[in-house]
Order: sequence, then structure tokens, then C-alpha cells
Amino acid sequence: MVARLRQLAGRLFWLPKYPVFSEAPVRFIGRAVGFTFREKFGAAEEIVFRTEDGSVFLSPPDNVSSFIAGVFGQRDLHVYRFWQGHLRRGAVFLDVGANIGLYGVPAGAAVGPRGTVVCFEANPRTFRYLARNIARNRCANVIAENLAVGRETGEIRIDTGARNVGEVHVATESGRGEAVPMVSLDDYCERHGIGRVDYIKIDVEG
Repeated sequence: MVARLRQLAGRLFWLPKYPVFSEAPVRFIGRAVGFTFREKFGAAEEIVFRTEDGSVFLSPPDNVSSFIAGVFGQRDLHVYRFWQGHLRRGAVFLDVGANIGLYGVPAGAAVGPRGTVVCFEANPRTFRYLARNIARNRCANVIAENLAVGRETGEIRIDTGARNVGEVHVATESGRGEAVPMVSLDDYCERHGIGRVDYIKIDVEG
């Protein structure tokens, strides 16, 4: 109980540092408290929340990106607003480090049925949520790939963050972590006949 309340306090202390907090501080504080109580004190093993665009997401507990999206309406509300003015229908969008689909799902709606979104997520557990969220939101133009992205095609071993299940980094010790396939974006695009890329979002730990 004490640890959970400390985590809530830490989140509330962090909130004002987020770029759009000053737009509606009372609302965002209320959402943060509600999300944390559902996550930490609820009986469900996964969290369900809706973002500003109407998308519905399933998330494991302790995914920091999910908390941010649940409070502010998108993972990065300022990035989402940028998309609204710049991401065109029919565009090709690569989401590298897709997490549970918080960028990929709204990007799929933005580019429309003639556009394509490819989501790369290395963590197998997180990838399963990504695939479920794509299906749940009926994103027929969004492709999910359980792959790491790197300089070259091959294999790496990954570790998951202890406090943030959405954080993945390359294992630094031999034999640690989980082996996952890795591709370069050039190889992937050539193999799948992607001749044009309009937008790349990269959010990965090295």
C-alpha cells in the first residue's frame, strides 16, 4: 500500500513537467489519480483506457506510456497535434518502438485506408498488446512486426525495464535477456516493396 501511494505521489509530482499540463491541470490531476487507482488498486490484470481520438487500448500495468496517454489523451499530445496538420492521407508511416500502439493506431486513422503504418515492437509481451489494440480498433492498414530495428539485420538480446514494462534495452551482459530478431529499415522496406516512406517515428532505447 505504501509503495503504491508513493508511486502516485511521484506521478503527481511529475505531471507539471509535461508540456501540456498547464492547459487543464485539474483535469489532468484527476485523470492521473483515477488511472493510478485503477491500475494499482483494481482487480483487473490489465488496464483499459480511451484516448482523445476515441481509440480504446488495453495495457499491462506499469507501462509509463499508457499512463501518459490515459492522462493526457495521447502519448504525446503535441506530436498528435503536429500530425493533424502534416500527416497526409495515403502516407507511409513507420513506427519504430511502437509499444502498445499509442502512435500507430492514431497514425493509421490519419493516413486512411490508402495509407500504411508499420509498427515495430521488440518486446514479445508488449507486442501482444500492440496486436490486440490494432485488432480492437479495426486498423486494417496497420501492420505489427515483433522485431527490433537496428543498423543491420540479425538478432539481439533485450532486457525489460524493472519499473516500466514498456521500456526495453539491449542486454549488456552475455546470456542475459531474451533473443529477438532485428532488421534494418532499409532491408525491411526492400523486402516488403516499400518504395516511399513519408514519416518515421523512433522511440527506442539503445
